[in-house]
Amino acid sequence: MPQEATVETSQAFVREFESWTVTNGFRDLVETFSVFLVAVFSIAYILERGTVLKGDHDKAIRKFDRGGVEAQLAALTKTLGLDGGFSPMFVSLKSARNCMAHRRGIVSLEDTGPLEEPFVLRWRTAGGWTRCNLRAVS
Repeated sequence: MPQEATVETSQAFVREFESWTVTNGFRDLVETFSVFLVAVFSIAYILERGTVLKGDHDKAIRKFDRGGVEAQLAALTKTLGLDGGFSPMFVSLKSARNCMAHRRGIVSLEDTGPLEEPFVLRWRTAGGWTRCNLRAVS
């Protein structure tokens, strides 16, 4: 960093740091949730089978872990009979992370789909569900 940064340069640094922080926050949310889901799967796998060989357990964990949050949520929702109410939130957080990391936060057709529907970011607050609708930039 230059010793004497202009106001414009300093503001650009702040914008880039804000973007980096938000992107990493989304990534950390998704990846930490995935770690939790893998742990839940591990326990469910053992409980469902009773006695399990370590090699079989490790293989099942690796396969489950490769699926990503969407597939992990779907598998556990089905296996454990969960309602899946939080699935849209984690799917949208993953999509927001991808948009930030790969397109600098500019919503595109990759985020909205071919029908140009709004990109919807969902999250849970103490008061219920919150959402933010964003449209693709032309």
